[in-house]
Amino acid sequence: MLELGILLLGLLLLFALGQWFFEVLCYWLGYGVLKIITFGRHPLSLHSEEAISTQNNQIGLFGLLLLVLFFAGPAAMILWVT
Repeated sequence: MLELGILLLGLLLLFALGQWFFEVLCYWLGYGVLKIITFGRHPLSLHSEEAISTQNNQIGLFGLLLLVLFFAGPAAMILWVT
């Protein structure tokens, strides 16, 4: 029973860490880069709660893509050269 409690606590902690990573780090990275690329025109201010949620998810995914490209690019170059 103790093992199950530790497993569930670990899963809860992993979920919370994943949420923080996506909602804080990926979102703000994506938001900043989008503002720079579009000269401040995007992301737009929305009024619908569903549209805001969708836009926030898209911004977070864009930030995650930037992180993957940032870290995978040099690794791919190292593997290609060797």
